[in-house]
Amino acid sequence: MATVVRSFAIQGIDGYPVDIEVKMLEGQPVISIIGLGDQAVKEAAERIQAAIDESGYPCVLG
Repeated sequence: MATVVRSFAIQGIDGYPVDIEVKMLEGQPVISIIGLGDQAVKEAAERIQAAIDESGYPCVLG
């Protein structure tokens, strides 16, 4: 079952709502970011990994 988080994005001076869908599966640890994000969004995987590490949950990404 996926979890949906309501957030927003900014384009120019306008903001618009976005839904962020998260689903955790058992198996090999992988972070996949899918969608029309730019390079900054694609680099978010490193920030997500750092947040998981700091939370104390065991997760190792290669």
